Amino acid sequence: MVEVIDPEKLVTVAELSPITWVQRLGYLLESVGSEEIWQPLSEYINAKKPVRSPLLPSVTIKGAVFSKHWQIYINTKVESEI
Repeated sequence: MVEVIDPEKLVTVAELSPITWVQRLGYLLESVGSEEIWQPLSEYINAKKPVRSPLLPSVTIKGAVFSKHWQIYINTKVESEI
């Protein structure tokens, strides 16, 4: 699915979404290695200077690794079926 994402349109949609959603999406896209897709999101997030947020809101951030790049606490393991 990553192959059909237009990075500029993704940023346009990001502007209509809560910043925490964008942070999480950026982290997930980076996890699958799609720099050309997530780089514009990274620039958008840096400009917004968001508050730190958990990757999974329902799980504690105690002991979680912090991603400075996305300003999120990685408090869960993300699995993919690629």
